[in-house]
Amino acid sequence: MKKFLSVAFIFLCFSRISLTAQTKAGDPPPISFKGKITFERKNNVHKQMEEMMKNQPNSGMLDQVKKQIPKYKIDIFELFFNNEQSLY
Repeated sequence: MKKFLSVAFIFLCFSRISLTAQTKAGDPPPISFKGKITFERKNNVHKQMEEMMKNQPNSGMLDQVKKQIPKYKIDIFELFFNNEQSLY
């Protein structure tokens, strides 16, 4: 039993030394951050055109233009990042 305790004590001492030897004293452990964030912006184009043309007399022309243009314009933006840089 005494031999087992002394071997366990030596093992614990060496394992503690090997754990602290991997990082410098006082430094936080290295953490790697990387990823991708996707942003989506959705604009109601018909509403914007109506606001621009609300004081204009040609509402018939506005209706024709609205039939030819999709109601929503969707823009997609992506942000890529890691520890050293980010790219938008």
